[in-house]
Amino acid sequence: MQLRKKEGFSPVEVLIAMAILAIGIIAVVRLFPSGLAFSRIAQERSIAAELAQNNLSRMRMAGASNLLGVAQAGALYGFNSAASSYGLGIGGRNDVGNIVGGYASSVRRVNGAGEQALVRVTFTVDMPDGRRENFVTYLTDY
Repeated sequence: MQLRKKEGFSPVEVLIAMAILAIGIIAVVRLFPSGLAFSRIAQERSIAAELAQNNLSRMRMAGASNLLGVAQAGALYGFNSAASSYGLGIGGRNDVGNIVGGYASSVRRVNGAGEQALVRVTFTVDMPDGRRENFVTYLTDY
């Protein structure tokens, strides 16, 4: 008489396989929230960069001498943002929902006098988590 060989997995083998599977699933689940956080931060930075690019382009179109005149008028009349009086929409709350907290700009002469002025424009965006993103450009009329 011949004994039949049992087929299938033993309970120990099943337990080891389930442990390996659980470790893999837990690793993937732990990576998911950090991936979402990085995706959200990238989205916020993209929107902030687009906002800065649009507003800095408006300032470039205005020209360095016009911005310096506005900055002097802002200092004289107490404007918070040098470019806000020029109608460029710089300073205050955003118009892109809750992605960006707020923004402001500052205009400062770097060197040169008269028509040779070099102007440094800093555009600061406040992010919802407290970070600040700064965008800087330099302008001249020539």
